Amino acid sequence: MKKYINFIKSLKNIVKTQPFKISALLMVFLFTFILRAHNYERTPTPSHLDEQLYALSGIYLVETGTPVSWSTLDYPKSAEVFKGVLSYKGGDPSASVTLYKPWLDEPPLFSLLVGEAAHLFHADRSGWIPSSFIRFPIILVSALTSILVFLIAMEVSGFWTGVLSMLIYGTEPIMVFASRTAMPETLIAFFFLSNYLSSFEIS
Repeated sequence: MKKYINFIKSLKNIVKTQPFKISALLMVFLFTFILRAHNYERTPTPSHLDEQLYALSGIYLVETGTPVSWSTLDYPKSAEVFKGVLSYKGGDPSASVTLYKPWLDEPPLFSLLVGEAAHLFHADRSGWIPSSFIRFPIILVSALTSILVFLIAMEVSGFWTGVLSMLIYGTEPIMVFASRTAMPETLIAFFFLSNYLSSFEIS
C-alpha cells in the first residue's frame, strides 16, 4: 500500500511541476487514440464472422436473457434456431450461418460488452451487427490498456520509457489492428495488465 501511495504521489508531482512531460504524454495518447479510432469501422474490413460470434451472443443475452450465435461445435439438432444467410439489411456484409440456442461455446463477459454496445446503438439482432457498434467499446478498452502500458513501463524504467512504450503499443500495426476488432484479446490484455500492475504495486 505504501508503494502504491508513493506511486500516486510521483504522478501528482509530475503533473504539478513538469507540464512539458504531461503535454508530451497527452500528445502521444491523443495521437495513438486517433490512429486507433480513425475509420475503425472500415479497417479491418467489417465482414469478420468471428466478431459476429460474440456480437450475436451478447445482444441476444442482453435482450432475451439467452445467448444465441453460430458455432462449429456439435450441438444437438434441437438447439438449432436458424440456418441460412445472415446479412446487413439484405446486402453486404453477409455469411451463411447456423445459429444455436443456447450458445455455450465461451464465457459471456466479452459477449456482454459488445452485445450491450450493439443494444445501446439499437442494432437489429436478427441481422448482421454493424462493426461500428461492436468495435466502439474495444477502442475505449484499448485506450485504457495503453495507459496501463505507460504506468507499468514508467514504474519499471522511468517516465520517458513509459511514454515510448505507449507510443510503440499505439503504433505497432498488429496491436493497432487488434485494438480495432471486436475480439476478446484486447479485453484480456487489459485485465492482465491491470492485474500485473496491482500485484507489482503490492509487492
